[in-house]
Amino acid sequence: MNPLTPSSLQPMTSAELLLKQALLHRALKYGPSVARLVENLWASSLLEADQDARQLMRLSNSHGRHRLEAACRRAIYYRQDKNAELIRWILDRGLERLPLTPFTDIRGQFIFPLDQPEIESQDNVESEIMRERCTE
Repeated sequence: MNPLTPSSLQPMTSAELLLKQALLHRALKYGPSVARLVENLWASSLLEADQDARQLMRLSNSHGRHRLEAACRRAIYYRQDKNAELIRWILDRGLERLPLTPFTDIRGQFIFPLDQPEIESQDNVESEIMRERCTE
């Protein structure tokens, strides 16, 4: 696997194919409708990923490709890269322009290593985003 190529552009690995086949085989033991639903669940997760990816890439229309790339790099650096809404939050605040250091959090605020964990949990940042959206 090429580490520079996104996994979504690479063919499904044999392990992934085996997993899908095993799930479908197990589901068939319960009945054809169960198997069909399992297959639909598998496909829906791909559709959901497609929608999230399109939403993420549309951000370049209003913020530009370079800023989008920098915001994604920031989210990845701080291990908070599972939410497209977080990327919008970074871009709206211009946080993608801040340097990436182990001494700051994703918001660019200095953290004290003895008082706080080096990296915030995903839940804390998502909660803050939701609180800010409710007050806007």
